[in-house]
Amino acid sequence: TNEQDLLVHVLDYMQRYPHYDFIRLENKFAICERNNKQLKEDNNG
Repeated sequence: TNEQDLLVHVLDYMQRYPHYDFIRLENKFAICERNNKQLKEDNNG
């Protein structure tokens, strides 16, 4: 697969983790950042 296909799969997979924001692909790794606001909302609800 090419990098565009990988990006599509990564974005689909990351929908399972709403408390992380996808930043970029780096050497076929997804670089993400934890979204603390979303995590706090999940814990309070």
